[in-house]
Amino acid sequence: MFEKLRQHLFQRDLQKRLQTHSSKRASMPLERARYVGILFDGTNLDERKPVLAFAKRLKKEGKRVKLLAFMDNKADNSNFPFNSFNRKDISWHYIPKSQDARDFMEEPFDILINLSLSPSPWMNYLSSLSKARFRVGTADAAPEACDLMLDMSKSGNVEEFIRQAERYLEKMQTHRNEVSIP
Repeated sequence: MFEKLRQHLFQRDLQKRLQTHSSKRASMPLERARYVGILFDGTNLDERKPVLAFAKRLKKEGKRVKLLAFMDNKADNSNFPFNSFNRKDISWHYIPKSQDARDFMEEPFDILINLSLSPSPWMNYLSSLSKARFRVGTADAAPEACDLMLDMSKSGNVEEFIRQAERYLEKMQTHRNEVSIP
């Protein structure tokens, strides 16, 4: 009963925010992106390592990279080399309320890659309301959260997700007509 109420309040808040949210959307090849946002679940060290290696590689290519991790705990996670939020930073109806999460949504990324293999309401919320020009996520993500959705149901690991995202983003074509989506 409470879960349905939480989900209802979450959807109502998200839909209300999406009505007034506007952002310029456009496809972009990864090689042309200058600013990349990476949203991921940093709870598991084995899943965190390939994400950090990917971010490091992008930085070596001269891209600006900003990371935001969800840590599935209620501990102080300030000792990590990336911004994070956790369960205490999420409202009762799944809305991220930390300053790091709010700042991340406002960043004008060229590409936002949500590397969370099991999208949660708070990850979908951040991706949906992001000011990113192009958003990538799994096929399990909410439709409003991604411009490119990759089916990761068979491989199920972050390394393969990164490979797939890079493969498709390399093939992206840029269009001259950018559309502002309200």
